[in-house]
Amino acid sequence: MHQRERRRIYSLQNREPINLPKYRIDVSMDNLQKRKTSTNELPQLVQNKLQMINYTNSMQLQLKTKYEQLSMKILKEPYKATNSKQRIITNHFILQQKVQDVMISDSIKNKQLDTDKTIIKGIVMLPSQNDQQYTIPVSRQGSRVVKYDHYGLVFGGHSHRENIEIQAISLLNGQWKRKQEYYYSQIEQLKQKQIANPNLRLGCYFSLNIDENKTIYAFGGEKNTSNRKTTNVITKICLEEDRLEWQQFQTSIGCRRNHSGNYTHNHLLVIGGIDCSDFITKYYNDFQLINLSKMQCSQFHPKFYKKQVLQNDHPFKLGIAYHSATLVGNPYLRLTYDFSQIAKKEEQVDQLFTKEGIYIFGGKDSEDNLYNELYQMVIDTYPIVVQIVETLGQKPPSRRSHSMNYDEKISALLLFGGTNEVQCFGDLHLLLLKNYTWQKVLLQGYLEYPFRYEHCSVFNEDKLIIFGGLNQDGFLILNQFISLIESIQYIFIFQQIYYFKFMQIKKVSCFGAGYVGGPTMAVMASKCPEQTFIVYDINEQQIQRWNSKQYPVYEEGLDEYVSKTINKNLIFTSDIDLALKDCDIVFLAVNTPSKSYGLGAESQLDISYIDSCLQSIKKYPLTKKLILVEKSTVPIKTCDYINAVLKNQNICVLSNPEFLAEGTAIQDLLSPDRVIIGGPLESSKQLASLYEEWVHKDKIIFTNIYSAELSKIVANSFLAQRVSSINSISIICDKIGADVNEISRSVGSDSRIGNKFLKTSVGFGGSCLKKDLLCLIYLCESLQLDEVAQYWRSVYLLNEYQKQRFINLIISSMFNCLRNKVIVILGLTFKAKTNDTRESAALLIIKKLQEEQAILRIYDPQGKIDKLEQCQSLDGIFEGASAVVILTEWEEFTKIDYVEAYNQMAKPAYCFDGRNLLQSDLMKSIGFLYYGLGRV
Repeated sequence: MHQRERRRIYSLQNREPINLPKYRIDVSMDNLQKRKTSTNELPQLVQNKLQMINYTNSMQLQLKTKYEQLSMKILKEPYKATNSKQRIITNHFILQQKVQDVMISDSIKNKQLDTDKTIIKGIVMLPSQNDQQYTIPVSRQGSRVVKYDHYGLVFGGHSHRENIEIQAISLLNGQWKRKQEYYYSQIEQLKQKQIANPNLRLGCYFSLNIDENKTIYAFGGEKNTSNRKTTNVITKICLEEDRLEWQQFQTSIGCRRNHSGNYTHNHLLVIGGIDCSDFITKYYNDFQLINLSKMQCSQFHPKFYKKQVLQNDHPFKLGIAYHSATLVGNPYLRLTYDFSQIAKKEEQVDQLFTKEGIYIFGGKDSEDNLYNELYQMVIDTYPIVVQIVETLGQKPPSRRSHSMNYDEKISALLLFGGTNEVQCFGDLHLLLLKNYTWQKVLLQGYLEYPFRYEHCSVFNEDKLIIFGGLNQDGFLILNQFISLIESIQYIFIFQQIYYFKFMQIKKVSCFGAGYVGGPTMAVMASKCPEQTFIVYDINEQQIQRWNSKQYPVYEEGLDEYVSKTINKNLIFTSDIDLALKDCDIVFLAVNTPSKSYGLGAESQLDISYIDSCLQSIKKYPLTKKLILVEKSTVPIKTCDYINAVLKNQNICVLSNPEFLAEGTAIQDLLSPDRVIIGGPLESSKQLASLYEEWVHKDKIIFTNIYSAELSKIVANSFLAQRVSSINSISIICDKIGADVNEISRSVGSDSRIGNKFLKTSVGFGGSCLKKDLLCLIYLCESLQLDEVAQYWRSVYLLNEYQKQRFINLIISSMFNCLRNKVIVILGLTFKAKTNDTRESAALLIIKKLQEEQAILRIYDPQGKIDKLEQCQSLDGIFEGASAVVILTEWEEFTKIDYVEAYNQMAKPAYCFDGRNLLQSDLMKSIGFLYYGLGRV
């Protein structure tokens, strides 16, 4: 309500005009009580204030519901549950459902949606609580909550702003406790500090943030109850197991309260606020940056961007307080610019707007205007820009003193409560940032004082914690805990909403403790500490190696992730009961080699290990719904076979192929290019919730299950195609005297092509490329696509030809006389940084050289093959050798002293570089007869 409207109401009710001073007067009840002795106007203003409350109550558009009436009764008598299993509860309620953002199906993408008529419903229930529940004092006007581990730490507020107590609410079950219990030995010292320094307190109306090191920063607010003195001090709070430390720093920012502050990259960004220290209330319209490492402040005004125009001459000034500002994403805050220099070249910002940034909603300005426009501040550009976000759906009414949080899982802002001076809101609105659409959540059930303002809230893992506040009748709100403990997801189909129960994932199992299962579960366990991950394998020796740190898999960084999770939330076992009991998700990550027998031999994938897993699962009595995930590479439509074998409606089959490159598997898991999930959307979203703990949701791609199965085979076939393509060019280079390395660099610099997999070699190997390529060929042949099959078969044949060509190069260069000559083989694995020798080109080359009756000395840092004699080191390996053959690109091989090696070798000394790892000119200058692939 505007100030002039208030004056009109006062005049009408008293039938006499009121001569108000020209300066602004704070007529809030608490302030009037403080000022009774300082002005003669206060008795009349108090009377007018009470009349105004009665007037506004009579103007309410809706009658109080039975829930509001019940909440009035609770002030005098606690609610007593009729169910004996429920406790007496006066300060908690649970919102049991949450909206889950999903993709809109293809069939309705182009339909016009009436979003204004779409209401998302939630259920509110009373929870069962502990008999020894601890409740902190009631509070309002700026109590603040910050997430700290699994607790929300509560500071300040009118009811307890004079002390330094820190209360903690569990973000898991809503139980309260005093945080000082953790730091009992420091409390007395802290109280003594407070006596010596009266300013060592948080007060109320301040902003609160926490950094990556769990250091808490409070800024601004009111310091005590004797007056409305506003501060500009930063309070730094360090909370650790053995330490409780408070420090305060003076800043150059103007004193303020009812502002907003957001933490990003060791800086606080402070927006707006008011200062009521003096008799006239001052509204701030500035934006301040506080460097927390140096405690330095800088002021700036962002430019205003509207309708493709960046208004440079008139900086945008927000000029509001009582608003909400929420940081979305993690944009990089560019602080190196001098904001005072407008002569700097400004970037084109019209293409830089993303979902990331700071969103500002609501608030009140110095003219008593209330807002419901949504602003976005883009801080990842210069100049920093503010724009109005055009939204769909029905906007929430203008309001102030509300709260706003960000839910990363569904990419939505959660807006709760507030007031427009006439009425108090208890509604919950969602703004889906995917398409900037407002949705209103209709809360149903028992609500104890849902209508509130001057509260605070924090969102954590599907739980919205709302603390303190006032309702529209002026009563102090009891503390309440809203828990969004079960999620739903919705899709628009002809303006209807369908609901699905969203299963909470607690236990994940993986069948197969090999190259995929072990590393994948280790990384998942580290990123999802709330879930338990079981790696199951029938090979007990394999399991023992994992548990004894003699890992059967070599990957850089693997030990770090296994060591910090094993026997905590990562378990390796051969116990099928442990793997399947109460399991929510099972990954199938067993080996699927090419068949060596029968129809499709050497081409089709063998899923006998998959079938063995299915038989074990089929026999096990499942007690709840199970999501079964194809992680291994499988033939197309294996999902249909799995469903036919299991015939269980409580099992949902998904395809989630792995795209790990051996040697970089850990990095591929930590920062994947994409995560493909194919299958029913409901279960796909549940699986995606695991990945979303560390993978951005834009990288998660949902497909149908057949597309997901085929995507892995196609990806590996394309990679094999690139290797064969560059190897074919190396053959041309050998004939005409060109250098294939220069060709690769030239072609790879084309952004349409890229530089990956353009390095010539003796041929691709490993467990994936060959078998997946042959699987694609077999699929084409089975579909009678002969021309397509012939194309992909040529990729395979050229790879086989490259291996034979290298063998022929060795034999012919040594004049077809290898018998009893010593040849050093450097490298067994199919690539560097792995111990995998499957389908390695080295195996065929070694076999052919043995047929020539050469004496082989074989060395590889990691690769081992049973029944093959290998050297344990490079010591003495070159003594009397006639040739060196490099088959794996280990970095260690580039550091060999080839001058010393040449001196130890028989003459002539040959070097056959199957990876183009060495410098040809250098090797030739030493005296080697050097042969590379496609090099001059």
